[in-house]
Amino acid sequence: MRIIGKILAWCINTVLAFFALIAVLLIVLAFTGYDTKPLISAVKGNLAYSQVAVGLADKFEAAQKVQVPEIKPEEGSKVVAEKTSFRFEGRKYGVRPAVDSAVYHGAVDAKRNVTTAVVKSPAAMKSAYYNAFVSDPEQASTIDSLCAAFRTIKAKRRFSSDEYAEFLAKYVQTLPYDFERASVDSSDRTLVGDPRFPIQTLADGTGDCDEKSFLLAALLKHEGYACAGLLFDKEKHMSVGIKSQGAGYDDTGYEFIETTGPSYISEVPEEFVGGVKLTSTPKVIVFRKSGKSYSASAVNDVALIGETRDSALAAAPAKKAQAEHAKNAADFAVYKAQYGACFTAYNTLQVTVKKDGENATNLKDRVSALAWIRRNAWWMK
Repeated sequence: MRIIGKILAWCINTVLAFFALIAVLLIVLAFTGYDTKPLISAVKGNLAYSQVAVGLADKFEAAQKVQVPEIKPEEGSKVVAEKTSFRFEGRKYGVRPAVDSAVYHGAVDAKRNVTTAVVKSPAAMKSAYYNAFVSDPEQASTIDSLCAAFRTIKAKRRFSSDEYAEFLAKYVQTLPYDFERASVDSSDRTLVGDPRFPIQTLADGTGDCDEKSFLLAALLKHEGYACAGLLFDKEKHMSVGIKSQGAGYDDTGYEFIETTGPSYISEVPEEFVGGVKLTSTPKVIVFRKSGKSYSASAVNDVALIGETRDSALAAAPAKKAQAEHAKNAADFAVYKAQYGACFTAYNTLQVTVKKDGENATNLKDRVSALAWIRRNAWWMK
């Protein structure tokens, strides 16, 4: 009987040790960033294991889920979104999104924290946190109705895929920058509803860099573009990346889109609102891995626009001098027009942002800029 008892005790201890080994293995793998889902599935699917092992796998799988900000609709006063007007390729557009009031109030009151029962890497936690804002399902109907209106415009104007991405970007870039919210320290917990979900930014008609980036990413993702957030921790800044056909910005594979004000896709402004200059390498937060990209030809167009703008400065002094020393009215008119073209190029092919955040120039969109260059940029011919 003693021998049988020892054998049973050994068997029980072996089984318990096996279960403990599974638990330790799952924890170690999760801690190191390894995807444990295949292993959990294997444990569940193998009928040779006892129900205890399956239960362990179930509990561990649930514990790994990251708790992120989540919109839970709630009753409140009727919300009417601010109307935004913007120009694109020479035409003016007015947009007033249809916002679900209950979803808006739920977004404002949603908790802004991210937790998990199992240790996750900082990168995984940030990705889960930011994706929660971009992809919360409760705001899907608002994003869908807005994009439906935008697609109607796209069809009517026959925008290319590149132009449509630029159109979406221009809309978000035109929304006023929220200096008051951006100036609040991140440790201030008294600021309700910060950062905003896209539905809040649409309703409020304003946002700071991360809030406007969330909105643009939500629109691009909905419309089938592969996109990501470009997070600059050192500068406390966030921009959007759209899938590139080349190396993209800083070899991230994404072309840079600044959302705080109008600018070209793939061009990085020298200075941002508040005097921010980017020097660090961004962390890439993927919002949609596969989908449409911004073409290499469009990136080349933007490079040409930049070259035209920059070379206008070098060409202008000579024409100004010729106009001042013209021998007749006809020559004066020619030289004056050529000098004026240089001036126009420098002032409308780039964005100059005032200290209060207002755009000091009317940026020509890529297609409009190329057409203008062909007609007027005499120094590039």
